[in-house]
Amino acid sequence: MEDSIIDIVMPDGESMRIPINPFTLIGATTKSESLSQPLKNRFVYQFHFMDYSTLEKQHIIQTYLDKHQVPLSDKLLLDIIHHKVDSVPREIHNMCIKLRDYIIAHNIASVDEVTWEAFLLHAQIDEGGMSVLHKKYLDILSQYDRPIGLRTIAVQLGMHEKAIEEDIEPLLLKLGKIEKQAGGRVLV
Repeated sequence: MEDSIIDIVMPDGESMRIPINPFTLIGATTKSESLSQPLKNRFVYQFHFMDYSTLEKQHIIQTYLDKHQVPLSDKLLLDIIHHKVDSVPREIHNMCIKLRDYIIAHNIASVDEVTWEAFLLHAQIDEGGMSVLHKKYLDILSQYDRPIGLRTIAVQLGMHEKAIEEDIEPLLLKLGKIEKQAGGRVLV
């Protein structure tokens, strides 16, 4: 790529060189460890994004609520920011869509504290954005007085180990609910 040429080996064993126009390649991944070092070295700039600040999170949530025409008081907005959603924009957006759908389905004009609590119960959203699966995971760990292996947790949840590592554990680790040890996972 650096030479603006792609070498292709044809099925008959011959090779073909195809010139390419200059271009800019931008890559994004949440799993940089899966990339080879030679590929990583081709990117001059590498960035790692941190969690959003409270003010940034407030702006993101308000933008999505405005987009979906969900009226919400400032007090409830602060509750969302501090307690009920992860700092990942897609999670924030998903929560706003669920809230919009809830108020449409229940023919609600504006969201007050009673509506908000009913929505949280309906959507099964807990502290920090934890879902039912997060709570089941924590329940499994609470049944043992020793570290539990990922395979054991996966069997009890009926999920693949990789899905647990990628979809459930990151939030629990971020919230300080669990710890990974050599012998398995434990509650903190």
